[in-house]
Amino acid sequence: MLIDFGDAGRSFSTVDPITLELSTIFHMQRERLPAGWPTEGILSQWSSIGSYTQGCGFGPFIAACRDWANAEAASPEEVFAVAYGYAMRQLKYEDTDKALARSLIRVCIARLV
Repeated sequence: MLIDFGDAGRSFSTVDPITLELSTIFHMQRERLPAGWPTEGILSQWSSIGSYTQGCGFGPFIAACRDWANAEAASPEEVFAVAYGYAMRQLKYEDTDKALARSLIRVCIARLV
């Protein structure tokens, strides 16, 4: 699965791990992954990787992406700022779950303000 090739370009180093992590939610081939995760409620806990990945069949993958993002970030807020931008871009695509995108946006705003 190739993710976001159309949006390739120079950016913050946290964009790659955040894109990889969030592709499990927003990629157009997401239906190939186990259904039912995440819900809006689960996504509202995105800031806590332990709570967020509880019950996720590929939690270690998500945690590894987040560890990579945190290792690359200049600050914890950078991870949330990049995730916010990623979620905002999802609103322009017809095939993404807008409720999940808005849930992630709310988490990021709460962390950044």
